[in-house]
Amino acid sequence: MLARRARLGATVACLLACVVHAAPPNLSAAPDVSSTSKPSPQGLANSTEALARQKLEAEIAGLELANAKSRIEMEKLRAEVDDLKSNGDSKSALEKAKLKAEKSKIDAETRDVVPWWMGMAGIAAAAIAGYLGLTQNARERLQAFDAMLLEKRLEVYPDFFRETAPFAVFFPPPGQDNQAFASIGGERSSPDPSAKFISTEVCRSAGDRLRALYYGPAGAVMTSRSLKRYFALQRLLTGACAQGVTLRVPNAGQYAELDDRELDACRTVLGIQQKNEIDRCYEHRFASSSASPATAAATSTAPIDTSAEDTLQPARDSKSKKRRQAIGDETLENARRFEDFVMLQFAASRLRTELIRDMGARRPIKA
Repeated sequence: MLARRARLGATVACLLACVVHAAPPNLSAAPDVSSTSKPSPQGLANSTEALARQKLEAEIAGLELANAKSRIEMEKLRAEVDDLKSNGDSKSALEKAKLKAEKSKIDAETRDVVPWWMGMAGIAAAAIAGYLGLTQNARERLQAFDAMLLEKRLEVYPDFFRETAPFAVFFPPPGQDNQAFASIGGERSSPDPSAKFISTEVCRSAGDRLRALYYGPAGAVMTSRSLKRYFALQRLLTGACAQGVTLRVPNAGQYAELDDRELDACRTVLGIQQKNEIDRCYEHRFASSSASPATAAATSTAPIDTSAEDTLQPARDSKSKKRRQAIGDETLENARRFEDFVMLQFAASRLRTELIRDMGARRPIKA
């Protein structure tokens, strides 16, 4: 814009200069050449002076015109500078207003925005609350399952106690499979002293009923420990029902010789408490009815010799060693005569003990 105005001013100045130089001379002062044929020296001097004066005036007019032109250009330039200044100030004011408006807009938009750390804290709190809720729900479900499991065990476990009652030490129950009471109709009055409470039929019947319990609801709630005791007892009952087996069990009149202390001593003699009792049940061998008494005694797997060194118990267990040394000949004889009964009674007792622990400790199924 400035260059265009400068060019316009220069064009106007040139036009003014041309007009001044193109003006006609003042002919009134000039001598009339046509009237005289020969000008006088005075007339020539006057005409020369007039021409010089006109030329000087023309130059003065040109200088004045150039000066006016320069003043006009200066005014134009000053006006343009003022215009630019005013425009610059207005533009800067406008930019400042725009920046201020943008800042206000951003502040208004970010005023309601939650900081990032508050968002992260909310996510963490939600995750923790969800985890606690899940664990609480799982705990409540486990507690409900534990209560149902205990209720079911209280319902079915007593059946195991009833089916292992024939192997009791005190007052074995009468029944149709019990020869001691078969002759008197199942009543307990005056049993035959020579009859035996435990027979092959009693063992087979007990094994069948225990199998029915295992494949019923009871087997689904038993722990691994009680299952080991169950299979150990079933292994002994299976061996007792084998063909040609003569059970070494007391008759009805010999139960008075077996109390808790005597049974404990017989177990010590038979080595049940010195070795893994589960393995001892699996290793037990029943005597055959076709074998002689000497052969039957030889089939016993129990360490009857009380003088043998106890290598299976820890050396610090001196109490067990003293108890073996204090065992008399009568206990050794009872251990030989009633070995099968001691093993069956021990396996049944251990099964009942594990079942009681399952109910008392509320063990899980995999325990």
